[in-house]
Amino acid sequence: DDAKGAAGEKVAQVTSDDLEKARDLVNLEIKERLKELLKAAREYVEITGRRIGIEYTLIAGMNDSNAAAEKLAELVKGIAHSINLIPLNLIDEFPHKPPELARQKYFSQILMRHGIGGVCHRHASIKGFFQNLVRTPGIFPNGGKFP
Repeated sequence: DDAKGAAGEKVAQVTSDDLEKARDLVNLEIKERLKELLKAAREYVEITGRRIGIEYTLIAGMNDSNAAAEKLAELVKGIAHSINLIPLNLIDEFPHKPPELARQKYFSQILMRHGIGGVCHRHASIKGFFQNLVRTPGIFPNGGKFP
């Protein structure tokens, strides 16, 4: 019983600050992996002389701003000849949505001004695939429910 009580106290000590720190660590890990991926892509381009295509999921209000397009163009400068812009598929378990078509087109235009083809795609036909994936036990925590 003392062990259970001590464990409960430890769990109760987790604060929003701790969660922010954990989120920051995860974001740092993602940034480091992205740096490694971009380095490998640059090496591939250097060795083969070929550029690569990239896929980018557009999520309204999260990564579809003009600044996001400018940053993406800078990140892939010299390695990407095109970026397939894929609007987020609407699924019940994820509270976000794709950007409006005009926003998608403007995002693409920003990429094109940087010499990168940005092609907008519609993948409504695979909505069911993503819903099934999210609902598959063990794939996502909480049965695919997002906070």
